[in-house]
Amino acid sequence: MIVDCHTHIGEGVYHSCSPDELLAAMDASEIEQAVVCPVDRCLAVENAEGNDYVLTQAAKHPGRFIPFATANPWYGAKAVAELQRAIAAGARGLKLNSKVQGFTLSDDVVYPLIEVAGEHNLPVFVHTATMVCAEPLQLAMLARRFPAVNFIMGHSGSTDFWNDMIPGITDVKNIYLDTSVNNPSSIGKYCTTMGPDRLCFGTDYPQNTYPIELEKMGDAIPDEQQRQIVLSQTILRLLGEGVV
Repeated sequence: MIVDCHTHIGEGVYHSCSPDELLAAMDASEIEQAVVCPVDRCLAVENAEGNDYVLTQAAKHPGRFIPFATANPWYGAKAVAELQRAIAAGARGLKLNSKVQGFTLSDDVVYPLIEVAGEHNLPVFVHTATMVCAEPLQLAMLARRFPAVNFIMGHSGSTDFWNDMIPGITDVKNIYLDTSVNNPSSIGKYCTTMGPDRLCFGTDYPQNTYPIELEKMGDAIPDEQQRQIVLSQTILRLLGEGVV
């Protein structure tokens, strides 16, 4: 079984992807399920529009799409209310991108949203790899402040911060790694150092393709049992679905 922990659907400014396009790509590579997140403009401004879209598409394609909601923390109480609304409507996680949303991961402006995710035991997917606002060590600070919340580090700090990864988060047990954008040697090193149960297979589709990302996984983690943990079991556990 393969579950992609990181995709986007909708009409964005920089990247767009229709549900049918994503499903076709998933079917071609035998991907059973994918976490779907709102696109860039919806991450930044039109939070409710993006959340409604991923929730609607997940309802139309049960068992295929897993909806993650977003909220821009600068909206304050409105952001908290929007996240709570989306969770009540079926959102399974929170997606944050401080680069697009205009904050720094270590800034307390985001704390209220993390608290809501924690109250509902939802994982928080966080973009990293952008200097100043989205660095791995900033996420480590955030995760240490909220030890009961599970965070997925988007792109695992790649490409600019791969060298901060292992020393910065090894002991922060509530941080998990997304494999997208990483090369096979880095993925293999993360798996060996922290174990496959700290890694989640992700593509950031449509920015990357399934054939390439899956080929990387085969090169990075030759052990089939460990690879299966990364390909589906870690993200399913974080979603509360156990191991299949």
